[in-house]
Amino acid sequence: MLGISLFLHLRLYNEQQKKLDEQNLVLAHASRAKTAFLANTSHEMKTPLTIISVNVQTVMEILEDMGKAGENYETGKLLETAQSEIMRLARMVGGMLTLASMSESADKGIVDLTALLASGAEMLRLSLQKRGNAIQTNIEAGLLIFGSADLLAQVVTNILQNAGQYTENGSITLCAKKSGGKITVTIADTGTGISGELLPRVFERGVSDGGTGFGLYLCKTVVESHGGEIWIESEQGRGTSVFFTLPVYEGQYG
Repeated sequence: MLGISLFLHLRLYNEQQKKLDEQNLVLAHASRAKTAFLANTSHEMKTPLTIISVNVQTVMEILEDMGKAGENYETGKLLETAQSEIMRLARMVGGMLTLASMSESADKGIVDLTALLASGAEMLRLSLQKRGNAIQTNIEAGLLIFGSADLLAQVVTNILQNAGQYTENGSITLCAKKSGGKITVTIADTGTGISGELLPRVFERGVSDGGTGFGLYLCKTVVESHGGEIWIESEQGRGTSVFFTLPVYEGQYG
């Protein structure tokens, strides 16, 4: 009787395991299909968005050249609003493409984080200066991590662009230092800050104060996929500081 009971239990277990494996296969297929759809849709949206943006800018320039921008003030404002929304949608599409690339397991390797951070700050320096902002860096030399350079560059770009968007005639500071087995990166600004109501939810997808709602969600997803943490300290009217950590590369991956 004991043998029969064990046999029946084993057969039941095998049947349940088979069903579970089948369900996992279905879920994996659905996930791949969703990722492919997201990537394809985002990619296909980039070209028409670019064409629309160029056309709107061209119309604005034609009005200005004709000297009719003042006469058509409302038309100009409508075009500016349209251009702003086009750019917001373009950033959202870029975020969707980044999510898709993460789902497809972006290539990882040894990354010189010191160079990556310095390059990111330099690339956005002129853009930040257009709003009267000064950017300062204090990046420790020889910072190495294991990860995706493209995704981490996107994190740095997103945070710096956010700092520039909410800071005018102020300062933005990018610091990075190693302590023990982790590297801490800090990007601080003297901007308008984040409201107390919004602060606890800034990393949720779709939560935004005028942006796309993708930027900080992507930053959190990327940093955590690299074994790090990210958090924000902010006070309305007194600026924002974004911190994230990454594990130090010490030859543990080969």
